Amino acid sequence: MSKITNAAVRAARFVSGRLGARMLLILGCLICVLVFSPYLSTVSIVADGKTQTFVTTRGGNPEELFSKVGLSLDSGDQYFEVADNDEDHSEYHILRAFDITITDAGVAGTYEVTGGTVAEVLADAGVALPDGDDIINCSLDEESYAYMEIVIDRVEYVDSTNEVVIPYQVVKRETSSLLAGETEVATDGIDGKKSVVSRTRYVNGLYVSEEIVSETVIQQPINEIIDVGTAKPTTTTVTAPTGVLNSKPTASSSNAAGTFTDSNGRTVNYSKVLTGKGTAYTDTPGSLTASGREVEVGCVAVDPKIIPYGTRLYIVSADGKYTYGYAIAADTGGALKRGEVIVDLFYETESQCRAFGRRNVVVYVLD
Repeated sequence: MSKITNAAVRAARFVSGRLGARMLLILGCLICVLVFSPYLSTVSIVADGKTQTFVTTRGGNPEELFSKVGLSLDSGDQYFEVADNDEDHSEYHILRAFDITITDAGVAGTYEVTGGTVAEVLADAGVALPDGDDIINCSLDEESYAYMEIVIDRVEYVDSTNEVVIPYQVVKRETSSLLAGETEVATDGIDGKKSVVSRTRYVNGLYVSEEIVSETVIQQPINEIIDVGTAKPTTTTVTAPTGVLNSKPTASSSNAAGTFTDSNGRTVNYSKVLTGKGTAYTDTPGSLTASGREVEVGCVAVDPKIIPYGTRLYIVSADGKYTYGYAIAADTGGALKRGEVIVDLFYETESQCRAFGRRNVVVYVLD
């Protein structure tokens, strides 16, 4: 047998052996790689939290590649290729679309997104980013996620300017130039005015609150000053005239006109004089009498059928110990209408009323 034949036999035996078969397979793979490598590349696909890598021909359609490995793209899904300087390797990322809810100024809408920050998904949805006054329930830098709810309340402030009246105050001052119970307006009150700037807060177009931002006085008010008399009338001793006022035994009247001297020594004319029982009462400041006047010293209660409302009077006790002085008929009461007393004197305190008690009085009806 020739040398060539022997070599061929030995080669055949080697190839038919296990080691030879492996080496032949490896050699075949190397030949294939050398022949087909210019047409092949590796591809990595990142999707659904997993990465798959495989070899495929260059320039293939990415969506076809996805389909070959069992990855499908639903409506709204997106993918992008990661830039890589390696020409023999490509990497694709698949972004799955998911729904989020955006409520803007009370109006809700559902949007399909593939991720990104809250600011990015708002921009993609065409929703204006909140300004410094608006309220949002999450951070603009927060990453979006499936079924996320983004709520934006739009806040608006509106300033307005109004002119407001400053009411004048009533100031009372005592004076001895007037008798106790007499009053006189010394200075008329005048209202002032001020400019008030108010700021109204609206949320989603609805009124929420209002606050005063600033106040500027345009005109100061002028207080009304009322002089209140303190002078005490001199005691006048009066002999009660005879005559019957009505069927009640507690009162008498004389229609004879005359004059008397008041506590200041002045001569005063009267048209009629009444004598009978007198009492005293008090009430809460600001309360109204039957005639509509506010209660004050100098307002007395009468029977308006005998002494009409508005009648000017001068009143003293029959024993000369009390001088009520000048008064005006302004109120009434049950005892007066029943004829039990002829006058009920207003005092500011209960102690004054108790001090007066119930006593005989002389009531001059003035001209």
